[in-house]
Amino acid sequence: MTTIGTVSLSRRAFSQEDLDRLKAIGGEHKFGYALFCGVVVSDVLSNEESIEKYINLAQQFEDDQAPATIAEMKMLKVQLRQYEEELAQLRAFKETALNDVAEYRNNNAYR
Repeated sequence: MTTIGTVSLSRRAFSQEDLDRLKAIGGEHKFGYALFCGVVVSDVLSNEESIEKYINLAQQFEDDQAPATIAEMKMLKVQLRQYEEELAQLRAFKETALNDVAEYRNNNAYR
């Protein structure tokens, strides 16, 4: 006996744009998007390579969505400090350059 149920699409992995596109495909070809999803999932599940591919994609998605570890946060903090130092150096260079230009103009304005 076949059990029929519903499956929800994850908003984390499936955008509104994806859903709109899926609905458009179903509308264009005169079938429900749930049928289309079912056919796609059935096709994936019929092939071990496809299953492994999508398991890897799902795991990568989960890893990408996971909160940063303490070590990653420390690394990002160090990187942020480096960027702040570089920005301070660029601002100092800009200030020096502007002062040099102003001084040059002031010295050459009366000649």
